[in-house]
Parts: sequence; C-alpha cells; structure tokens
Amino acid sequence: MSENNSQQPRKPSKPSNKTRSHTPVKGATIDDLRTKSIEELVAMATELNVEDPNELKRQDVIFEILKAQTAQGGFILFSGILEIMQV
Repeated sequence: MSENNSQQPRKPSKPSNKTRSHTPVKGATIDDLRTKSIEELVAMATELNVEDPNELKRQDVIFEILKAQTAQGGFILFSGILEIMQV
C-alpha cells in the first residue's frame, strides 16, 4: 500500500466583485487619527458617511473611520512593535 503524496496544482481563485487597487486610497493612519480632536474626527467620519458620528465615543469614531477607509479600498496603516511568542 503506497500513499500518493503528490500535490495537485491550485486552481486560480475566482476574482471578487470588489475592485481593489494596490495603491492605497489616501487616508489617515491610526497615529494620525489619535492626534486629531474629536471635532476633526467627527468631520472626517461625516465625510466618509459614518452613521451618527456625534453619538460615538472617540475610539469608536476612529474605528468607524478606519472601517470606512478600508471599505473604499484603503488599508489600515499603523506603526508599532510586533512581538511573536512561541510556545
């Protein structure tokens, strides 16, 4: 009894209906958003059609702005340190 370990080539994935470019949409980074006043954040959120930004907490406004940017084909950009722990 021999086992066949050959891998079959992957089929190309189906193209999605969403258009996405490799060029980031002009947007703010998390660091940029953290330095803005709540009034500036609400104004940005309003421009991005976030629903009721005046009713949200500051961190929620930032999150909704980031979600709106990614929905328009952007990326979430931030800086920091990534620590990888192996067990």
